[in-house]
Amino acid sequence: IFYPEGGGQPADHGYINQSKVVNVQEIANEIRHYVDKYPRKDIVRLTIDWNRRFDHMQQHGGQHILSGIAYKLFKAQTVGFHLGDEITTIDLSEGALTDLQVQKIEDEANEFIRQNKYIIGFFPNEEELSNLKLRKQLHDVGELRIVRIEDLDFSPCGGTHPAYTSEVGIIKVIRKEKIRGNTRLHIVAGSRAYSDYVKKHDVISNLVEQFSTPFLDLPDTVKQLHASLKEQNKNMHILKDKLALLNANDNLEIVNGI
Repeated sequence: IFYPEGGGQPADHGYINQSKVVNVQEIANEIRHYVDKYPRKDIVRLTIDWNRRFDHMQQHGGQHILSGIAYKLFKAQTVGFHLGDEITTIDLSEGALTDLQVQKIEDEANEFIRQNKYIIGFFPNEEELSNLKLRKQLHDVGELRIVRIEDLDFSPCGGTHPAYTSEVGIIKVIRKEKIRGNTRLHIVAGSRAYSDYVKKHDVISNLVEQFSTPFLDLPDTVKQLHASLKEQNKNMHILKDKLALLNANDNLEIVNGI
C-alpha cells in the first residue's frame, strides 16, 4: 500500500507495526520498504503517514490540472515534473511564456478546481488506449495506467491523486524561470499554498508595522528607501574621499614642517 518513489513523486512514509518506514523503492519489479528496525512478526499492520500522502496527492493533482490547462491554452507540453518537500516544479515546452500567460494558466486552473471535476486512474486495453486523446501520444508501451481528469485531460501516470479537483484546494505559481529552453514553474497547492500565504502574510504585516505604511504602499515605500540609501551611500563615498584628501594634506604639512 506504500507508494514507491517514481515518476517525479517521493515515496510514502509510515509504519510496519512499530517499524518506521523511511523510504520505499521499486527495484527489479520488487517493492522494497526501508525501515529503522526489522518487524518482529510475519503478520504486520501497515500504516501510511496520511498527511504526507494527502499532501503529495494535492501537489500531483495540481500538477495534472496545471499541465492540462497549459496544453489547452498554449499547447505547452509538460516535459519535466518534480515533487519536492516544499516546492513542485513543472517544466513546460514553451520557453517564452510571459507573466500574463502564466497568470492566465493559474487563473483557469483554479477556476477548474472549483468545478469539482472527478479524477480517476484506470488501465485501458490496447484498443481503448488508441482511442484516448492523450496529451502526449505513446507507442508500444504495454500495460499503462491513465489518469483522467473530467473534461480536461488524459495522461499516463502511476502517482497518487485526489478523487475530485476540489480536494486540490488551490494552486499558486510562486516563480517562473527559463531553463534549458523550457519554462519552469515553481508551484504550491492545497495546504502548501495556505502555509505559503501565512508565512508571506506574517512578513508583510511585520513590514507594514515597521514602516507605518499601508499594505498596498509597501512597494513604493521600499523603492523610496532603497533610492534614499543609494544616495546616502553615494554621499558617504564622496565625504570619505574628501576626508582622505584632507588627511593627506595634513600629513604633508606635518612632513614639510619637520
